[in-house]
Amino acid sequence: MTNQLKIILGFVLTVIGTLFVAGFLLNFFFSDNTINTNGGFISINPFLDEQPEYQACLAEEINAKRLVELKDNQKPTNDEYDIVDKCYLLGSISPAMNPNLLGENPFASEDSELQSCLQDKIDPERLQQLSEGKPPKESEITILNECFGQRIPGVIPDSDLAVAKDNAKPTKNPAPPPREVFESEELSVLCKDNTTTPNTRRSNRTAYQLLRVQEVWDNGCTGEGSVIAIIDGGFESNHPDFVGKVIFEACIGFSRELVKLNKAYANQCDGENESIGPGTAAGSTDHGTMVAGTITHLAPGAQLIFLKAGGSSGGFIGETAGAYEWLAENGPEYGVDAVVMSFGMQIFQRDALRSGKKCFKDNIRNDAFFKMRDVGIVPIFASGNDGNVDLMGFPACKTETVSVGAVNRYGVINNYSNITAELSLLAPSDLEVASDSGEYRQGSGTSNAAPVIGALIAIGRQIRPDATVEELIKVSRDSARRIDDVKNTDLRLVDFLNFSQQLAGQPMTAKTASTFNITGVIDGYVGQTISQSMWDGASNLKALGDISDRVTRAPERIDGKFDGTCTDTDEFMKVKLNKTGTCIYALGAERKGGSIYGLVESVVQVNIKKATLDLADANIMMNRGEKFPIDQLFSITRDSDAPLSGSALDTTFPYVEECTQNNRDVLVGYVAFPLVTEPLMDAGSCLIIASRYVIDEPKSGYKLYFIELIIK
Repeated sequence: MTNQLKIILGFVLTVIGTLFVAGFLLNFFFSDNTINTNGGFISINPFLDEQPEYQACLAEEINAKRLVELKDNQKPTNDEYDIVDKCYLLGSISPAMNPNLLGENPFASEDSELQSCLQDKIDPERLQQLSEGKPPKESEITILNECFGQRIPGVIPDSDLAVAKDNAKPTKNPAPPPREVFESEELSVLCKDNTTTPNTRRSNRTAYQLLRVQEVWDNGCTGEGSVIAIIDGGFESNHPDFVGKVIFEACIGFSRELVKLNKAYANQCDGENESIGPGTAAGSTDHGTMVAGTITHLAPGAQLIFLKAGGSSGGFIGETAGAYEWLAENGPEYGVDAVVMSFGMQIFQRDALRSGKKCFKDNIRNDAFFKMRDVGIVPIFASGNDGNVDLMGFPACKTETVSVGAVNRYGVINNYSNITAELSLLAPSDLEVASDSGEYRQGSGTSNAAPVIGALIAIGRQIRPDATVEELIKVSRDSARRIDDVKNTDLRLVDFLNFSQQLAGQPMTAKTASTFNITGVIDGYVGQTISQSMWDGASNLKALGDISDRVTRAPERIDGKFDGTCTDTDEFMKVKLNKTGTCIYALGAERKGGSIYGLVESVVQVNIKKATLDLADANIMMNRGEKFPIDQLFSITRDSDAPLSGSALDTTFPYVEECTQNNRDVLVGYVAFPLVTEPLMDAGSCLIIASRYVIDEPKSGYKLYFIELIIK
């Protein structure tokens, strides 16, 4: 080879090498910002797919400016990869296309080594589904990456850092730090212009006492001048409770941007995307009416905005994006102080445990809650009714919303209420409020707890019109009653009086140990079983006459302590006393066929102490190995009473030191199964307590008899 040829060849190789290095460096330095079509997506840029439904989905989830950048080959974030997955999953693309793998489906690969690895790690039936195009879960993508031994371009991202950052993002206009102390002023002065009188209901008196709202009303604080919006499935706006209070009513469907991309979406409100005016928010259930009724019952001076989610039907809440958008844009014009949203999406515990996440990832809709807060609107969501103790529904689980769980009118957390340590507030859900057809009905579910907080915010903004969203939320929690649940401690039960006093810069009125009035007391003993005669004797239920003439509710423990001191039995109205302490129960009854009394309720405190033999005022003697002489028990009399025999007699065998466990087991059998006739084998003494129903006893309604059983 000549020197000239060598020089030319060397020059060519140098140029090629330079280009290669330059390409490598460009890819290295710019790969974080642009799509490498061979490494970022297998085949094409998915943001360019022109199918209308798919593009409409992308437009709803990603703002327009960013979507243009992605179509221009800007590299997607982890969240944007997930949005692509979601939009494919919506069905706008043929099911045969794998929504997570934007090219050849590797789960269907004929590579024997890859298939062998996948078969070792994935259930065969599930692997078959994946090979046919079913979308893989994040854990299955991880397995796929492990089997390939490297990162697979275009699949679900490994890292969730972008999601964590998005969850932690601040509002666009950060509010100043909440005031710790407000200027001192009397509540009656701050609410002096009030012209509204609350329309109280007898059935809600216990809830008023729990909330301490009557004291707030007495100072003229009714939410006058405030505006609360409700997004729901429909409302009866002509209900008497709403007359003169509804200042805006509309049905709103999808966001404007989505409708602009695809006119087919503009049909959620009687063929239109938006319908405004009286009656346009009417619905087919009373769900929205009762939510609104709760607000106007507790904050009767507040005005209301009814927003029906487009496409709502029956118990289904339709498209909410347009209503979110409307509030963020128009809320300031109408002076909206809060929005109550008693709906959400269930998060399954199994999914949460598998993914390690207790809330769904952010999407474009969540920005609306930040926007609401930016314009002074408190976004309030019901926590959900799945009975979870460590999960809430979505969007209640989002930190930028106020989440509300449910208690009963005595302040005990309802079994159905979702609860987490992050729950914002608890509120009663069982007030009797406005319902459809101009009627009133008792509420239930966290749907009826959330509007209690809407009423609270209305009163708060009447007291302090300049209070920020952050201040209102902080004060609502700081002033709340602290209660514990079976798993979570220091949960916050709303307190209207302390909330109002703190906003007014006034000293807060100390809470009493109990939020209810004790109407009767039972002094019981460890091991004893409280029977219906004792409940009747300690309550005012006997005002309704004989037991057979009324419908009686089983006792419900309401002191919020579930420590095993008292436990329900399988027998109606019977409660077992297990250890020393105090239990508080609510019970009620109504005369069959109705009566002038209506439902009579009573709150009974049970004080439990240890039984001792010195209580005995009679005795029964027997020998070891003999059967219990129950006929002697029935023949005992005291104070000229008739013998203890009869259907109104209840007997229990409390634990005393002298009574052995073997003897106790036999004696308890006589109570539960009177035909049991096992002999008593241990010497010693046992205490028998007999309770006898006495309908005409003016003081108690029952008598107790204490008998010592002596076994020689």
